[in-house]
Amino acid sequence: MDDRQLLAKLGAGGLSGDALAHELGVTRAAIWKRIQGL
Repeated sequence: MDDRQLLAKLGAGGLSGDALAHELGVTRAAIWKRIQGL
């Protein structure tokens, strides 16, 4: 997962951390750590 992928998914809106993690193939913790780093 890179920042561009995450930002594209976040920009689309309406996704939970669980849904983002599933779509990007990472854990929910990884999603939130990356978001905190942005």
